[in-house]
Amino acid sequence: MNMLKQLQNDFQEYLLNDDRNIYKNIVSTERMPVDKRLNIYANAYYARLSEALSATYPTIQSYLGFDDFYKLACEYAKSHPSEFRSIRWFGDKFPTFLQNHLAEIAEIEWTMSAVFDSKNATPLSIEELANIPPESWESMQLKLHPSVRRINLNWNSIAIWQDLIQDKTPSDPIKNEFTVPWIFWRKNLDNQYCSLEAEDAWAIDAIIRGENFGTICEGLLQWNQEEDIGMRAASLLKGWTEAGLLWYNADINY
Repeated sequence: MNMLKQLQNDFQEYLLNDDRNIYKNIVSTERMPVDKRLNIYANAYYARLSEALSATYPTIQSYLGFDDFYKLACEYAKSHPSEFRSIRWFGDKFPTFLQNHLAEIAEIEWTMSAVFDSKNATPLSIEELANIPPESWESMQLKLHPSVRRINLNWNSIAIWQDLIQDKTPSDPIKNEFTVPWIFWRKNLDNQYCSLEAEDAWAIDAIIRGENFGTICEGLLQWNQEEDIGMRAASLLKGWTEAGLLWYNADINY
């Protein structure tokens, strides 16, 4: 290994694991001993990563306060070193690093960022939906807009998050009696989100799994009588289309 590569590895080991092997290659003076020299870079390293996390998770920082968030950010940086060229993605594992409602608030923030950053696509319109031939409905595979994200929440994390972004005193964390499904997407450049009823969530997840419309209709029998399936499926499809959840792809044979 060449000298520069070895120095880089030793410096990384110092930052992440407090390995002192780099000390032998650092000049020490009475005014600026080795510890002080290296701490300047270590503090700058963790401050920059903390700043990056706070940009992605501003409500978590607001919720915890600057000092506690900085400590948490340093712990995260040590246990999950950045693996990306862009610091934008450094916080990808932060929600799983946290626990309970904090993890969910972080997941909400990460999801909102992913929705905002997702690629553009033309939503399926009611007119385009109406032009799909009747014989194609059973086998057609719907596509969700690229911005769509689905998460499940076990706490009142949305209420806490909403309080924080509105600079209100956050609600006390309360665990839900049941897991609540949520959907996030972008419409007309604005992020949208809402909770879902069980059958709606199941149907959306079926689209994500690649199920065709006929299979989705069969699945709706869990909540509806057979004679009501056609009306219920049409109602869901219309609602998804009006909300901008579906993606019009001219290459798809419906």
